[in-house]
Amino acid sequence: MKYATAIALAASSVAATEVIQIDPFHPMNFAKAHLVEPLLKAATAEVSKVLHQAPPRGNPLAAGSPVVWAQCADAAGSFNLDSSKTTATPDPLTKGSSVALHLAGGLSAPIDIGNVHIHVDWNGAQLYDEDHKGENKYTDSVAYDLKWDVPSYAPDGKYVATITGVDNADGTKNDFCVSASFEFTP
Repeated sequence: MKYATAIALAASSVAATEVIQIDPFHPMNFAKAHLVEPLLKAATAEVSKVLHQAPPRGNPLAAGSPVVWAQCADAAGSFNLDSSKTTATPDPLTKGSSVALHLAGGLSAPIDIGNVHIHVDWNGAQLYDEDHKGENKYTDSVAYDLKWDVPSYAPDGKYVATITGVDNADGTKNDFCVSASFEFTP
């Protein structure tokens, strides 16, 4: 019996270290009717700079702004974002590279997560949504890892990624919520 317990503990620690790979910058995410106008405005500004021979403003693959982390409202009220352990690598994000996000926080009461929902807005418009089903029980702290590629063609603008842990019991209550904001400027 103690071997079964050891195997179960080892399996749960492997699941906790899983890194979720997402793709918010896939071109299909930008092929949405509500994004046509902001994409055209961004493209028009770039063409105008070229036509008017404006001097280039630095490296087009330069880093964006540093990531700003924030805790958003959740229904459980037991999650507390640990800003000292919540990181983005690299920070600031750089076009043409990968980014790894590590979310960390303490809990005042246990939570049981059945889904982690990732939502990304670009310049205030919905860009990307993805769900990661799977039961995760957290007793005293939360650690969650995400990774995605930031292509060189990523449009300039403000991005806000919101990561929400949805309660396993009812499937609607948010037990933790964290946002990461960053910006690429021309």
